[in-house]
Amino acid sequence: MVVYSSSKQTPTNASTMETTTRYLTWTNQMRYANGSVYKGSLDRYGNRTGFGILRTCWDDFGTDGGICMEYNGDWCDDKPNGWGSVKRYRGDATTITIYEGVWANGVPVNDP
Repeated sequence: MVVYSSSKQTPTNASTMETTTRYLTWTNQMRYANGSVYKGSLDRYGNRTGFGILRTCWDDFGTDGGICMEYNGDWCDDKPNGWGSVKRYRGDATTITIYEGVWANGVPVNDP
């Protein structure tokens, strides 16, 4: 199962900055050119690091009314890493959890 694309995307906006003892982090809500939205922390290089949510939606004017995929969890070096879940949301308010568990370097560990 491939959920994360390693290609670098450029955000169109960023918001507030916070300093911690370990590293500089940014708390953001960013929209990418493909329509994906990320809410969470970035390191000083702009990589998703810490906790964040990435949601990508596709317009589908069929019976579903649209489909969104969402990763909600820990990030490291711009990839899902640590505990997180991937869910699918449909326009008819149906939610399906595809995977919930540990991620390593953008890939689910022990994917069923």
